[in-house]
Amino acid sequence: GAAIDMLHFYLHPELSAGKKETAQQVATAVGHEVTLHYEQRNIDRSIVAEIDAAISKYKPDMLAMFTNQDRTFFERVFLSSNTEAYSFRTQIPMLTFNK
Repeated sequence: GAAIDMLHFYLHPELSAGKKETAQQVATAVGHEVTLHYEQRNIDRSIVAEIDAAISKYKPDMLAMFTNQDRTFFERVFLSSNTEAYSFRTQIPMLTFNK
């Protein structure tokens, strides 16, 4: 079977607590072993740059991203979608899911 690795960016170290329990919950939910990777978010870089760095580090065969459907009108007009922004840059296959 295929290996599934999941990457989570966090801002504060305390938000990454419970890594082992989270991995077990995800594995139970998807019915397959999942390896979780945690990366502390560098607020000096864009999330797109952070994803680029993670792809260089982990070298995945495919990228799956989830879109935030709960954005307000103003967020849609003035703030670009990270998924949309990354879709124009990716060099690997990408799946996009509604959150």
